[in-house]
Amino acid sequence: MDRRIKHVITRWNPFWNPTERFEPRTIEVHCEILEKFAGFEEEEYVWWGKITKSGNLGLTPAEIASINKQIFRGTEIHFYIYCPDKLLLHVGKLEEVSTLDFRNDPHAPAYYSEVPYDIAFWCKLSDIRKLDFQRFLNSHVLKEEDGKSLDTASAGGYYPRIIYEKPSQSFFNYGLTAGRKWFMKGGLGAMMPRCFKTGGMICTNLEAQGLESRHRVFIGMPFSSKLENVYKAAIKPALDSLGLTPWKANEEIQNIDLMCKVCGGIQICSSAIVDISDWNPNVLFELGLVYGLGKEAFILKQRDAKVPIDLESMIYIPYDDYSELQEVLKEYLAKRLRKV
Repeated sequence: MDRRIKHVITRWNPFWNPTERFEPRTIEVHCEILEKFAGFEEEEYVWWGKITKSGNLGLTPAEIASINKQIFRGTEIHFYIYCPDKLLLHVGKLEEVSTLDFRNDPHAPAYYSEVPYDIAFWCKLSDIRKLDFQRFLNSHVLKEEDGKSLDTASAGGYYPRIIYEKPSQSFFNYGLTAGRKWFMKGGLGAMMPRCFKTGGMICTNLEAQGLESRHRVFIGMPFSSKLENVYKAAIKPALDSLGLTPWKANEEIQNIDLMCKVCGGIQICSSAIVDISDWNPNVLFELGLVYGLGKEAFILKQRDAKVPIDLESMIYIPYDDYSELQEVLKEYLAKRLRKV
C-alpha cells in the first residue's frame, strides 16, 4: 500500500486559447473570494473548479477519496497551481475535493457559471500563497509517481495529477504571520520569506523569523539629532497613546549585518512610519523594503521639504511642528487600528 502523502498539481493558462479566455485573472479572483469572507472562520474558503473539455477527470475517484481521507486525518494537503505562460507557481491549502456542482456557490468565482464545459470536480481552498517559481522547482521537492523530480517542461505531463513531496513541506504556518492567512499578506498570496541581500530562499535572521505583531511599528529615519527630536516629541508619544510599540534600528542591539537587522525589523512589524525629509538614501532604501515586504507605510516629511520625483504622487503626512504631527499621526493610526 502506498502510504506517501498525496498532493495535487494543476495548471492554468490565460493565453492557451484567446477565443475561450474565461478569466485571465484566475489567481486574483480566487483570492478576492477569500478576502470577501475573511474573518468568518467557517466561511473562509474558495472553490477552484477543474474545467474539462475532453471529459478526462485527471484524478480518479479512488485518488479523490484518498486525498479527502488524508485531509480528514488532519494532514496539510497542498494544491499546487502552475501557470506555464507566466512562470508562476502558487500553492493552496486543500480542505476538500468534491464532485458536486458549485458553479453558483458564493464561494466560487462568477466566471465558472459561464464556462460551457463540464467541471469534473472542485477543490476547496482555505488559503493561497505564492512560491518562488524557479527556486522552488530547482529544489526538486516535488516528485512524480516514479520518484523522479517534477519536470514542468515535459510535453507528456497531464494536469491535474497527484504529486508527492520529499521532504514534506509546511506552507501554512500561521505563527509566522501573527495568525493571519497568507492571502491577506500580499493580495495574491505572500512570497516565501527570503533574503533580499543574497537572494536565498531562507532568511537567516532570527529576528525576521519572529512573530509579526500588529502593535509593532517600524520607524525609518536618519540617525540625526534634528530628526531624533521629531521621534521623541511627536512619533513616539503618538504611538504610546495608542498602545503601539516602535521598532527603531539604533535602539536594537544585534550583532548582525545592518541590512539584515533592518529587514528583520520590518518583517516583525505590521506597518512603518518613514520620514523622507532629508532624502536620506538609507531611509529611501528602507521605504522600498517596507513596500517590497507588503507592509503599510505612513510617509512623513517636513512641509517645506522637497519630495523625490518618484514619490511625488504618493500620500504623505506633511508637518511643521511636533504637536501638529503627533495629532495627525494619532488620527491616521487610530483609523488603521479600527480596520485590523
